[in-house]
Amino acid sequence: ANVDVDLTDCTFEACHYIWQGITLQEDVKVSSYGKCVFKDATWAINSHSGSDFYLNKCDFTNNIFGISAVIETPFPEGNFTITHCNFNFSGVLKASYPTQIPIGTHPTAGIYMENRHGIIGSNKYSANTFFNLNTGIQLINSTIQIYNASFEAIHTDGISTLEYMGSAIYTNDELGVSQTT
Repeated sequence: ANVDVDLTDCTFEACHYIWQGITLQEDVKVSSYGKCVFKDATWAINSHSGSDFYLNKCDFTNNIFGISAVIETPFPEGNFTITHCNFNFSGVLKASYPTQIPIGTHPTAGIYMENRHGIIGSNKYSANTFFNLNTGIQLINSTIQIYNASFEAIHTDGISTLEYMGSAIYTNDELGVSQTT
C-alpha cells in the first residue's frame, strides 16, 4: 500500500450533522487493533478497489453503514479483517448534512459488501455483534465466510420499503438471486 495508517484508541464522531466517514481509495491500508470508535457517519469506513482494512475491537455506533466495501469489478485485490467489532444503534441519528438524501431513523447495515471475498469474524476473538439495525450484513455478489457473529434486535425502522430490511444477513448475486436470514 502507498498509504498505511494505524489507528489505536481513536474516536471519530460528528458534531451537528452526520459526516461522510473515512474513505479508503486504491492502495490505502488502514489498521485498527486498539479500541477505536466510529460514530455518526454515512459510511464509517468506505473502502474502494485495492484498499485494505484490518479492524479489531472497534465500535461502530449510529452510522448509516458501519463498513462499506464496494469494488467495481468482481474480486480484485483488497484484503480485510473484521473481528471483535460492535455495530449498533442507540438514541437517534444525527441530522443529514445539507446535500444528503434523507436517511431514515435507524442505520441501514453494520456491514455492506459488494464484489468482495473473504472472512468476517474469527473463532480466536470475541464475536462481532450487530444490535438494533435495519440489516446486520448485506452482501451483493460476494463470497464471504462469517464466523462468530451475534445478531440482536435486527428490525426495519418502518421507513425503508426494501423487502430485506429486518434481516440479520441479506445476500444477492449479480443474477438477482437473493436470500435473507
